Amino acid sequence: MAQRLLAPVPPSPALTFRHLAQQRSMSTASPSHLVHQHPTRSSCHHMLDILSDSCGMSMVERDSLGMWGLSRLSVTLEQEQSMRQKQDFYLNYGRALRVIREDIPRFFKQAPDTSILADNVTFVDNIGPRIGLGASAVEGKKAYSQHMWLLRFHSSLIFSRCEVSIQRVWERDSRTVVVRWSLRCFPRILDNVMGTMVNLDGLSEYHFNDAGFVQMHKVDVINWDDARKKKPAGQQLFRSLSTAGC
Repeated sequence: MAQRLLAPVPPSPALTFRHLAQQRSMSTASPSHLVHQHPTRSSCHHMLDILSDSCGMSMVERDSLGMWGLSRLSVTLEQEQSMRQKQDFYLNYGRALRVIREDIPRFFKQAPDTSILADNVTFVDNIGPRIGLGASAVEGKKAYSQHMWLLRFHSSLIFSRCEVSIQRVWERDSRTVVVRWSLRCFPRILDNVMGTMVNLDGLSEYHFNDAGFVQMHKVDVINWDDARKKKPAGQQLFRSLSTAGC
């Protein structure tokens, strides 16, 4: 009787089948395969597995849902990046407009703010060719600053005072701003060659890049005194004015 009670209880068929299935899966799957497989699965894939198990989705439906989620996430990131770029553009663009309005009237008194310029900014002079002189262009922040300094230095030798006033500011397109300005210069030497005062109306055209910085700065003249520029002293005067960066 005691021997019968101590005899082992035979396992049920269901437990035996489950145990054999586990042993078979462990024997067929190598450790390298398991280590390689599980770390590559992201939390997104695990969430898809849980969702598919709870909702009874097929593998095709789960893969379709995963691709849709990833594409949706990619579109959202692109939209956020585009919105951030637009915000940066308008912030830099608005600041540049404020700096331009402040720098032009005081151009001959202090150096312009170059923080609104792109590193490879280009300055183009269109005044020289209109008055019979050669065209000039410089590229880069350093060359731009040197060019403006030379203009202020030469102007201080020829004129006792220079005044610049803004007449109008408008947008030619979404990335181009045009400023019309008037220049009045009082020469140090008063004679019949140079006259008592020089008046010049011109345009400054600012082209902006994608980041909202000035990529190109062009200057052009609207009107000038033809009689003055034909005389030798007048030619020297307008040679200095032909590089006007205001």
